[in-house]
Amino acid sequence: MIHKTLLEISETESEELLKIVHHWKQFTDTTVLLAILEMKRRKNFNFGEETVDKISQFSSYKGKSFSTLRDEFLLSKDVETYDEYYDFKVKLSDKNSRERIKLERAKMQKTLNLDKAHKHEAKKDILYGVLWLVGGLAVTILTFNFGSIGFIAYGAIIFGGIRFFRGLANII
Repeated sequence: MIHKTLLEISETESEELLKIVHHWKQFTDTTVLLAILEMKRRKNFNFGEETVDKISQFSSYKGKSFSTLRDEFLLSKDVETYDEYYDFKVKLSDKNSRERIKLERAKMQKTLNLDKAHKHEAKKDILYGVLWLVGGLAVTILTFNFGSIGFIAYGAIIFGGIRFFRGLANII
């Protein structure tokens, strides 16, 4: 059996609502009731004889009048009218949609801020990596050229190289 929610029913074209009523055996009772009540809510909707006949068939199959089925459904939803039920559910879904959009925007902003922070850190790694690498090379070259003993600053060169390439990898 096919089930449709109130939101789906409220967004359904009138012709599709008619199909639900005309093929009521393929749908859940709630879906059929919602479709009929939605058609009644739409003031300009014209029920034809065939549609009225299908509603009568549905009611007869359930063993109750349509008004009894409607009242039981509304009572189970703790409302007095379909409009009340509709307004509550649609407003609730709109509120949930707005909250979901706000959360998605906040998440995107957080991601954007993290991306900016990562890029900033990557640029710092590149800068400090180059400084350590060049500094290590400078110390090495100067000690070989001006000193009696050459000093290889391999720690600074390796550290600078690693930091430079880490920053380069993170910025790409």
